[in-house]
This record gives sequence, structure tokens and C-alpha cells, in this order.
Amino acid sequence: MAKNLITDLPVFLTPDDITTAPDDFGYGRGTAVTWSTGEWVGSGNPAPLYRGLRFRYHLAGEPVMGREHLAGTTDVHEPDAQAVLAQAVRTLIAYDGSRHLLRLKQQIEELGDPEDLLSKSEERRLQFRTQLQTGIASPAVQERAAQVEARRAQINDLRTRYNVVFWRLLAHLYRHGMVAKDMAQWLGEAPVQKVERYISSVTTLGAASILGVERKTWSGYVARRQAPPADDHIGSEPVWHLDTILTHQDTRPGRPGRPRTQS
Repeated sequence: MAKNLITDLPVFLTPDDITTAPDDFGYGRGTAVTWSTGEWVGSGNPAPLYRGLRFRYHLAGEPVMGREHLAGTTDVHEPDAQAVLAQAVRTLIAYDGSRHLLRLKQQIEELGDPEDLLSKSEERRLQFRTQLQTGIASPAVQERAAQVEARRAQINDLRTRYNVVFWRLLAHLYRHGMVAKDMAQWLGEAPVQKVERYISSVTTLGAASILGVERKTWSGYVARRQAPPADDHIGSEPVWHLDTILTHQDTRPGRPGRPRTQS
């Protein structure tokens, strides 16, 4: 994991960053989940009329996503309304975090196939590669080949960054109470079963990403018993439950990079 991936990572929203308030309280800017009472028409023929609470999402003062509806109560302090409000806050956190993943995915897709810089023709690529291997390639072909390698390195860096942000967002959503079924739609459309596996089987890369250290650093912590031993193995690869990683993150003393040896 490149060091810039540790120091230059997105900061995710937390519940403390999100205001929850009535729709009419004059919220002009900032990040909030607001609610109002009203009526709306359901589906079907004849269409039923519902009355209840409507929740709206605001991110940096801009309305985002759709509305959440809760029929049957107009009191936001009711337990069912509080549950919907808490879920709405988690949804706004997930929406904001998922934008970082989407942005990285778009950057990767925009770079396309690095080999296209050499040639879009498979036959010409093969010819150029043969020339490069035999040392008879022209300076122009050599320059194209260098561009291909630079583009490939750029894509690999973005893919690594994507994986790091993915693991950190997964841990962030889990920490704030979002279940796998709801997390799946925000994590690049990952299937629910895969998200459940990620939660139960955090890899070395995942653990390092969540803690903000390099993979070899995390492995060193484990070897020196400065981090918890693996909960399981997939083949020869050690894996941890996400709860184990988050508990370690919350309880490790001292400054980052110098955890205490565990007894």
C-alpha cells in the first residue's frame, strides 16, 4: 500500500456531522436529515392516501436522493419514527461515502485499456511487443511502451486506492449500525453474500486499510502480538472478523504505528 494512500484518504461523515431537524426550521446550508408531515398517494387502483412523516436528505446544503416516507405517525419522537430517522442518518453517511468509490471507479474506467496507447489493433500490439522484446523497436514505439507502463501504474494505484477506500467505508458503515443488506447497495453493488464474507473475513489488506497502515506493518504487528491473532484462515491467508479489527482500533494505546504488545 503506497504511503500516500494512508495520508490522503477521504473523511467520511459521522452522525455528529448530520443535523436532524424539522423541514421548516430554516436550514439553508450544511448536511441534514429533515422531516415534515404530509399526505401522499400510494400505488394501486383505487390509490390509497397515506398520512405520516416524510424525511428529506441534504448534503452541504443540496437536496440529495429521494424522500423516505413513514405512514401512520406524525410524531417524530415515536419509536418507529426514531428508527427510520436513525436509518436515514446512516443512509446519508453511506451516500456520501459511496461517492468516493464511484469517483475512483469512474477514473479507472476513463483511463481505459493501457495497451490502446500502443495500438488499438491486437495485431499491431503483437508486432510492437515483438520489436520491443528483440530490441529493434523505434524510438516512437519505445515512447508508446513507456506511456503504457505509466498508464498501467496509474490504474494500479487507483485500484489499490479503491480497495483501501472500500474497506474503510465497509468498516465505517458497520461501525454505525448498517446491516449487510443495506451496505451492499452502497459498496459498488457488491452482493449481500460477498459483503457478509467481508465482514466475517477481513483480509490483511482490509485490516491494514481500516487501521491506516501498510500491509507489511499490520503483519508485523500480528507477528509481534501487537495486534490480535487471526480469527480464521482461508487457505493459508489469515482473516479476522470485522468486530475484532474495530475493537483493536478502539483500544490500541499510544500514537498510530506504535501499538502495545497484547498479552
